[in-house]
Amino acid sequence: MTIANTEQLLLEELIIDPEFASVIPPLTQQEFDQLRKNILEDKEVFHPIIIWKHTIIDGHNRYKILKENPNIPFRTRELGFANRYEAIAWICKNQIGRRNLSDAQLTILIGRQFESEKMSHGGIREQSREEARPQNEALLSGPHKTARKIAEEHGISRASVERSGEYVKALDIAKEHDPNIERDIMAGEINPSKKDVIHIGKAPQEEIPDLVKQLREQKKPPSKKNAGDSIGTISARMAEDKPPATEEDMMVSLQAAVKTLIRTFETTLQYYPDILENPDHRVSLQRIINELKKYLNKIEGEST
Repeated sequence: MTIANTEQLLLEELIIDPEFASVIPPLTQQEFDQLRKNILEDKEVFHPIIIWKHTIIDGHNRYKILKENPNIPFRTRELGFANRYEAIAWICKNQIGRRNLSDAQLTILIGRQFESEKMSHGGIREQSREEARPQNEALLSGPHKTARKIAEEHGISRASVERSGEYVKALDIAKEHDPNIERDIMAGEINPSKKDVIHIGKAPQEEIPDLVKQLREQKKPPSKKNAGDSIGTISARMAEDKPPATEEDMMVSLQAAVKTLIRTFETTLQYYPDILENPDHRVSLQRIINELKKYLNKIEGEST
């Protein structure tokens, strides 16, 4: 991914790609209304709409509000990708790093990132060799290396990443019979188990229509979806049949968490430079840094 300087585009020049838009977990109505309220009060969209070849990859909700209020000023920022799979992987990582997500949303984003990165790096060829000669470990290294990299980025196990990949591939099959099934899972309208979704990817063709209908019978639970769940919690659920994590495992998880935190800071400050220029944002940022320093100093004191 590269950053390309581009002149400011007009609103009508921006393009919505349905596949890109479908990857992004929807805002609740309350969240969308609050975003609209903020933009109308500020009379400006402070955060740039991120684009690739005029196509929006981040900022779909801001774009929707701008379509209703075309006189509000906004900015765009152009990124460069080798292909659309690389763009989808970036969208997934960006969403994971920015939002509180439900169990299902995180599973889908991690799975989409995994499948997109495999495709972007020649995963089809690697996968076909894997299917032809599963006994040859060398031929398995491509997808496994991708899964390991993503696992380290998000502080989860490689098995969780690969299981998320199975989940989204099964969802793609389900969408052939019910095009809105993924959207409704992302919105929390239905709450099928991961086991039932993944089973669709392994079921005989004639059984799939009925299995997809059964997914819709699993409505969302009475309480609010687990929007505050951490990636680590979700990883634990997806690997319930695995033995307990060792201390070494947890050290790897902590290292991955540090990398994720650093990447989140770098991405935020890179794409939203106004944070450093706006006095109010600078105060808030300093408060966050001080809180982090305080916690790290506490840990350091306890370890000595």
